Amino acid sequence: MDKVLLALPLLAGGLVAQTYTIVGDIDSISGTNQFELDCTRIRLVSNTVDLRQLHAQSRQQDIEYRMEVVDVSAGSLTILEVLSATPVPEQFEMGNLRFNRSETWELRGTSGSAYQVWVNTRNATSFLPLTGFGNSWFMGPAAVPAFQGIMNASFLQFRFQMPTIPALVGVEFTAQTLLVSPSNVLTITNPDCRAVRND
Repeated sequence: MDKVLLALPLLAGGLVAQTYTIVGDIDSISGTNQFELDCTRIRLVSNTVDLRQLHAQSRQQDIEYRMEVVDVSAGSLTILEVLSATPVPEQFEMGNLRFNRSETWELRGTSGSAYQVWVNTRNATSFLPLTGFGNSWFMGPAAVPAFQGIMNASFLQFRFQMPTIPALVGVEFTAQTLLVSPSNVLTITNPDCRAVRND
C-alpha cells in the first residue's frame, strides 16, 4: 500500500487532463459568499451549478458530490471550477477526535479490499489531480498513514481514541482512504475531517 501512494505523483504526471473528477462535500467559507471543498483549503467556484444550493442540500442528508472540475488556480491559491455535480453516498466518515473517548470511524467499499487511511491537518491539504481512481488526492505530501487492514465486509467500522495532547485542541484533521479491491482496482474515498476537542 505504501508503494501505491508513492506512485500517485508519477501517475498524476502521466494523466494530465483538462477536466478532473473529485468527490467530496461543498463547504461555505464563514462570513463570505465563497465555497471550498469540505475538509480542505481548495476553493470552489462555478458558473454552471449553484454551490450554495448544493451546500444546503448536503447539510440536510449524508451525501457527497461527484464533481467534474477544471483547475483555474491563481498564484498559490488552488481554485477548482465545478462544471457538474452529482450526489453520491458518503464512503468514508471519521469519528470525533475527543480526549479519553474511543470513537467509531466508518468505511464502505468492496469486501476483501485492502484499505489504508491517511491523515493530515486540514491546513496542509492540497490538490493532486488524478484520473481513473474515482477521485483525486487531497492529503498533501506531509500526510501520514493512520490505519490499514482488509475489509471483511462491504461496511467496516473501527475505533480510534485521540491521544491527550492539549496543544492540539481546535486543530482540524483531514483523512482520506485508499482502497485496493481484490481485483487490484485502486479507488480513493471522499475526504472527511474533525476538529480535536477536549470534551
